[in-house]
Amino acid sequence: MTPYEPLDDTSQWDDGPSNGAPNAVTIEVPNENQFILLCVVTLGLYAVWWMYKTWRFFDEREQANLYPVLRAVLALFFLYSLLQRIKGYALEREQEVPFQPVVQYLAYIALSLTGYLPEPYFLVALAAYLMLLPGYRTLYAAMDADPHFRIHFQVQLSQRQLALVFVGGFFWLMMIVGLFGS
Repeated sequence: MTPYEPLDDTSQWDDGPSNGAPNAVTIEVPNENQFILLCVVTLGLYAVWWMYKTWRFFDEREQANLYPVLRAVLALFFLYSLLQRIKGYALEREQEVPFQPVVQYLAYIALSLTGYLPEPYFLVALAAYLMLLPGYRTLYAAMDADPHFRIHFQVQLSQRQLALVFVGGFFWLMMIVGLFGS
């Protein structure tokens, strides 16, 4: 049983790449540095948001009742299958897949568990978000190769993302004061 069944959704378009599709949707996404910044500043909440959005993409694409919110919140149990789906989607679009889902998943879990280490070593857990980058890159490369989408990486953070950075920065400041102030 394969975790991801490819769909033949290219039959609508006679043109090849995404630039030729007349109804291609342009999607603005944070670039990799912005993605990592948002994940770290929000203490992982942005990673959950990204997982939700990715699950929702697959849910709508496959019309399969995948319960994206539940899968994003319970990422510990569903991240591996999300990475598998990203890999399958990329292979379907003839994109290179520079990662093994099981390795990325296990590394993410191992780094996340370092959050239980004593102060200040628990900060190593922030490196867990780096394990999402190969899936992030692969997903958007595959979506860009899909005739239905055009991917545009943001140059600057949006206003909502800047608000997240501001609020997250405040919490980081409080955490740093708590770590070194007492």
